[in-house]
Amino acid sequence: MDKTLENLLTKLTHKKVFFDFDGVLMTYQATESQVHITEEDTYLKKFVYNENPFFASRAPERMKDFIATLNPNDVFVLSAVGSSFESQAKNNILAEHYPTIPTYNIIYTGRSLYKAVIVEEMYDTLWKNQIPKTDVFIVEDNPEVIKSFESKGFSALHISSFL
Repeated sequence: MDKTLENLLTKLTHKKVFFDFDGVLMTYQATESQVHITEEDTYLKKFVYNENPFFASRAPERMKDFIATLNPNDVFVLSAVGSSFESQAKNNILAEHYPTIPTYNIIYTGRSLYKAVIVEEMYDTLWKNQIPKTDVFIVEDNPEVIKSFESKGFSALHISSFL
């Protein structure tokens, strides 16, 4: 493990850490020749009708190795989904690439901007009298989500912190 990940491990050990799925635990959909396919027919054929809509996504080895070192009870996935089909596909990928994350710590929401509200409710219900808000982190790629998280008193790290 390199120095960057060692420092993050020190910072996040014994903390509650929420990881975003798209862009954090998995790269965005890409192939060798294209990123963010925009043609509607190609999208329908490759992503909607395919058994695995994330077939071109990859789980970064750095993230897999890092998460494996954390206490599984302190690791959460917090991701926006548009359908039950998408959540099932994400569950399958998480089981394959991040087997240490307990399924009961995987949370889906209809909109990314609801993430901070969900975590605030969890904090008030589960941890308020045990840990400070600053010991609850999100690792995210969306600056708006990071801002909403920090505005509620939680800590946030952009995915670039892991590079």
